[in-house]
Amino acid sequence: MQNKLKLITILGCILGFACFMGLSYGGAADGYLGSIHTNKNIRCADCHGAAAPVKGDTVENEVCSKCHGTYEKLAAKSMNPKIPNRNPHQSHLGEIDCVVCHMAHKPSEAYCNGCHAKFDMKIPGH
Repeated sequence: MQNKLKLITILGCILGFACFMGLSYGGAADGYLGSIHTNKNIRCADCHGAAAPVKGDTVENEVCSKCHGTYEKLAAKSMNPKIPNRNPHQSHLGEIDCVVCHMAHKPSEAYCNGCHAKFDMKIPGH
């Protein structure tokens, strides 16, 4: 009986750890930006800092721009010559928070599509 209890405890710990890893790192294959970053060996602390993130935490634009560049550089990368006036990084709204569209642990959503349904913009981590 005691061996059975030890086995159940060990299996519970393993399962708990596996769940923790999946929740903390977004899972290696869920397709969200968290796992895309993880697959490129970018650690949680690289974006969130040394403290463990808690639900509701966000990442400031300055953190994103360290790797992805300024809004101007992003606008140049995301410009489509066929529709130059439809650039999510050169919006009539100005410079909005990256996390409005780009979410690490749930599907990313192109904010522009909320008003401009015909745009049908696709973004990584969608």
